[in-house]
Amino acid sequence: MKKVILILSVVALVLTMGLGAFACSNVNQINFISVVARDYEHYTYTVYAKGEGDQLAAIGTFTYTFKRLQATEGEIAYYIDGHEYTLSSGGVIKTSLSISDGQYAGETVTAEVLFQNAYSPIASRKVYNAFKNGTADAERSYTSVIDYTNKKNIVATVNGEEHSFKKPSYCYDNDTLYSLARGSDISRDSYALSIAGVDNLKPGTRTVSMAKRVDTVSLDVACMSAEPIATTCIALTAAAQYGTGTSAYIYFAPSYRHTDGAGNSVDLNKVPVRIDEGNYVYKLTAISTDE
Repeated sequence: MKKVILILSVVALVLTMGLGAFACSNVNQINFISVVARDYEHYTYTVYAKGEGDQLAAIGTFTYTFKRLQATEGEIAYYIDGHEYTLSSGGVIKTSLSISDGQYAGETVTAEVLFQNAYSPIASRKVYNAFKNGTADAERSYTSVIDYTNKKNIVATVNGEEHSFKKPSYCYDNDTLYSLARGSDISRDSYALSIAGVDNLKPGTRTVSMAKRVDTVSLDVACMSAEPIATTCIALTAAAQYGTGTSAYIYFAPSYRHTDGAGNSVDLNKVPVRIDEGNYVYKLTAISTDE
């Protein structure tokens, strides 16, 4: 895998799209963002590498976990990298990627993001353990810890080296960008949103733009339905370090009635059923709302 700037995991290059084209609608879209997830949601995906034509080879597993945090009174404490943060309401998002096949077998990526309100980040931690041909790759591996609590600056520590840089407007953690798209009002035909995403590998920010690609795309999602499901596709683009890069796409099923472990019916909104990142595809295989 190339050493690239990442959106969700470690397998995507994304191409440049400027902020100016969407500036007029950005404020309105920000105001419509909400946390649509239930108190607890856990999604499991099989990760595929694209081959010739439509061939896909399963190479690993990706999981996404959301947990809502709400203080009954006062504030609650949460720890990121051993540091205590307090909040009255918000949530935590955890992701885990494990590559089990191919030349990068053994690679893992774990991320944890603490946020308040509508995905406004408080702190995050991301660990990438790189492998190639069965050997650990220290050059590409990194640990990134980011603190967003200062009003004017962001402090990011990458492999023990601390960096501080200006906090721009509409700034979000890299590992909540797909959640941010999910929480947006993607039902609008004119949907478009641009925000600042923090680069975990080389501390700083970059513009990330979101736009609806098509109204509906029919996808097979065996864990949800025996029939194809109509989905809405949102494209995320950002500055690539080298070349033109590619786009990342996320497909949402507008609604789904899930049955939990106790047999209760749970309504889920805008379920992320598939993610395409460059030459890699994540397909949803299981849903759980049981913590």
